Amino acid sequence: MVRTIFAKSSGSGRAAIAVWRISGPQARNILGRLVSSIAMPRKASYRKVYDDIGEVVDDGIILWF
Repeated sequence: MVRTIFAKSSGSGRAAIAVWRISGPQARNILGRLVSSIAMPRKASYRKVYDDIGEVVDDGIILWF
């Protein structure tokens, strides 16, 4: 079975920066729902992150492989 995972990959606890990993067959679809546009593969881009009703919840660097 192949699953899509969405998990924090940086350390646990409070921090100013967190790294999240999305991988699996639905990764691109999930990322597309979280940001306004996906940049070219292997190119870092600054994006706003949205919740399921379209409100901005954060911003950060997105890197798509």
